[in-house]
Amino acid sequence: MSGDHSKRAGDSQVRLFVWTGLRSLSTILTKCLSFVEDSLIFFEPYFCAYLHGPQRFVPEVPDADEEARIANYERNAAAVTSVEGGFEASECTYQWVKERLEEDHGEKRFVFCKDFASAVITGDKLKFLPRGYQHVFLIRHPLKVFPSMKSMLRVTMKASDDFSLEELKRYPTDGMYRDMSDLFDHIRKEYKQEAIIIDADDLQQDPRGVLSALFTAIGMPFQEQLLSWEAGDAVSRSWIISQTQLRGNKFGHYYKNAFASTCFLRPSALPDRESLSADILRCVDASMPYYEKMYAQRLKPV
Repeated sequence: MSGDHSKRAGDSQVRLFVWTGLRSLSTILTKCLSFVEDSLIFFEPYFCAYLHGPQRFVPEVPDADEEARIANYERNAAAVTSVEGGFEASECTYQWVKERLEEDHGEKRFVFCKDFASAVITGDKLKFLPRGYQHVFLIRHPLKVFPSMKSMLRVTMKASDDFSLEELKRYPTDGMYRDMSDLFDHIRKEYKQEAIIIDADDLQQDPRGVLSALFTAIGMPFQEQLLSWEAGDAVSRSWIISQTQLRGNKFGHYYKNAFASTCFLRPSALPDRESLSADILRCVDASMPYYEKMYAQRLKPV
C-alpha cells in the first residue's frame, strides 16, 4: 500500500489518525478537533478491541492481580446505567474497527480517530490498519507521562499504594514509546507516508502555531475557533466510543481534566527525578531513546 490516501478521491474529505500513548493530552486534542465543522470522531476503538473486545490481548503468563482488577473494572462499568450511546465492546473486533473506519462517511468533511499505538503493535494487528488516513503521532515527555499514568491506574484499577507499573502486562508501560516508534517506522515504510509528529508541550506552548502547521500539512484551513471551547462532555456524545469506556469514565474520571478543559493550558515543568518512584524511573529511562528519536522529527509551529 503506498501513496497519499489522506483525502478521498474526488472530494475534500480529510481523514486523520492520531496515534499516541496514555496520558499524553490526546483526549484534549480530540475534544479540540471535535469542533472542526462536519467532523466525525472515533475514540480509541482499537484500544477497546485490545483491552475489552473478543480478541482482547491476553499475556502468555497473565498476572492474577491485574486480571482481577480489569474484571472488577468491567463489572463496575457494566453497573453504570447513566450513560447514553456508545457501541458494545462485545462487537469490537479488529476487523469490525477497520471496517467502521473505512466506511464512506460521505457526509463528513473531516474524519478523525485517536488511538494507542500499542493496541495494534501488540499481537501484530497491523493488517487491520485502515486505508485512507493521514497518520499523526502525539508524543509527550516520559517524565510527565508515567507519574500521571500511575496515578490514573491506581484509581481506575483500585490498586494498592505500593503498586508498581512493572506489574502490568496488559497495559502498555515501558514498551509504550517503542510501540509508537515502531508504528511510525511501519507507516513510513509500508505506506510511503511522511507521518507527522506533534509534541504535547509544543501544542500547549503554542497551540495556534502547532495546529496551523498541522492543518497546512493535511490540506485543511485552520480555524481560530479551535483555540477555545466550552467546558463539559457534551461534544463527546457524538463520538464513536465504547459503552465500557463511557461508563468507566463515570467512576474512574480519567477524562475529567480533558472534559473540563476550555483551551490548551501552558505546559508544566518536568518533575524532579528524585521525587519519582523507582518503577516510574525505569519506565522513563526505557522510553527516552524512542521519545528523543521522535522528538527530533517533530512538526514545528508556524
